[in-house]
Amino acid sequence: TLFFLGLEAFWWHCASHIGSCSSCVSMSEGRSVPPLFETEDALDFVVKLARPLSVALLLNGSFFVGELAMLMACPLPQVRKVIDGFAHILTAPISVIAFYGTDSLGTLLFFGSLWHFLCDCAQTRPTYVLLLPCRGWRTSSRDCVRWFESLWILLHHIFIGTVKLGLDWGIFNESRDPLLLFIFVGGAGLAHLSFGMNAFGIRGSLAMLVISQLLRLGADVAIVLKTWGQDDDWKFFMLADPFWLCTLLMTRIAGSYCSCCTRQKAQVPDDERQGANDSSTSIDPIVASSVIGFNSAEADLALVCACSSAPEVAQLIQERELKLAVGHAGHSRGRRPSWPTTARV
Repeated sequence: TLFFLGLEAFWWHCASHIGSCSSCVSMSEGRSVPPLFETEDALDFVVKLARPLSVALLLNGSFFVGELAMLMACPLPQVRKVIDGFAHILTAPISVIAFYGTDSLGTLLFFGSLWHFLCDCAQTRPTYVLLLPCRGWRTSSRDCVRWFESLWILLHHIFIGTVKLGLDWGIFNESRDPLLLFIFVGGAGLAHLSFGMNAFGIRGSLAMLVISQLLRLGADVAIVLKTWGQDDDWKFFMLADPFWLCTLLMTRIAGSYCSCCTRQKAQVPDDERQGANDSSTSIDPIVASSVIGFNSAEADLALVCACSSAPEVAQLIQERELKLAVGHAGHSRGRRPSWPTTARV
């Protein structure tokens, strides 16, 4: 943090000798915009915030539907993972261009990279909020944790979209520390770069992730310290970012713990499993419950069955329900069911 503060002071010292520059102009323009979070009138606060929030909801809702449409068109993750990897890699330059410019093309590219250009293949993604937990086969604690993580990512998209539009329209004040803002945006972009490197098997992804988080959290703390006690919207933004990041980290740790517990419960003796599969290729229901979940073919199929109006999908649902009924009938005679239900979401 001290290093970032010293670097920021050196930046402004050099800028004062060089003369007026674009960053100085943006700083002076930012101070002319009063901070929104310091507005005393609650009605005025709601009215000003409603504009970027409503547009962010509209844009994110459109991309939400687009991600579902892409899933129906290309259900296999292997088809979408190349675009997903490039979306991570392009997030850093697109974010820098978008946050330092107000053109509509940069904003559209920013939302596109935020949604991985509709080809998200992550463990959790916003569209998984449709897979409500505690319904059907989603009854484990892991399913609840994964659903909350998907909801948390969706809220992140709405929040960052609202901030971006509010900055473009002069509702939030510009950052008074352009260098620290650049370090923050660069750190967040480098995190996605590490995800893209990992997707394509490039070495150094873990080191890049560590460096990105150090830059991001360091910039968070530095901006909060510099703006503490001042009227600045970025103080609240930088307080919200580590809160979101820490909550996501704890959620993923909880999800990993639940997955480990589920795998331990799913282990069955080899002789019993072999005896059950000698005359049948049915899936063990305990093992299936640990495998079937978020980011799986069954979860994607559940989304397609829930959201598609095509007649062939309705036929697919009927076939799966029939297999489920046969599985229950076999289970009542001492056999294992062959298919869990995923038709109801």
